[in-house]
Amino acid sequence: MTHLSVAKDASPNTQKLALNALMFLYNRFLNSPIGQLNFKYAKKLIRTPTVFTHEEAMSVIDSMVMPYKLLAHVKQAIKKVRIHKHASCHTFRHSFATRLLQAKYDLKQIQTLMGHTDIRTTEIYLHVLDELGDRVKSPLDV
Repeated sequence: MTHLSVAKDASPNTQKLALNALMFLYNRFLNSPIGQLNFKYAKKLIRTPTVFTHEEAMSVIDSMVMPYKLLAHVKQAIKKVRIHKHASCHTFRHSFATRLLQAKYDLKQIQTLMGHTDIRTTEIYLHVLDELGDRVKSPLDV
């Protein structure tokens, strides 16, 4: 089980599936208690949202042909303008929230605009800012 999480970088669900298969084998076929298992649990991957730059967003929108089926045409437009990110229609939503943070909007205002019930959902965009290198500058650094 540890091998799955450490060497194979398996997801928690994959590890749970393997554990359930082992339990089933021991309980149903071997009729033997499996005993105490000591293993390292896999950690859930927390993926930060993908965000377009303003230029990327505009290039995707400009390359779309009207009238359009939004989902299909956004995917085609992303490929057409050669943006190599894990992106979809939802990326515009993430990009909007990130731009609001960069414009120094209050996190509670963004939470309301995005329709998030839990502030922790909105706080994810703070991690995106860190990845973009958008940090507060000290007056001493200016």
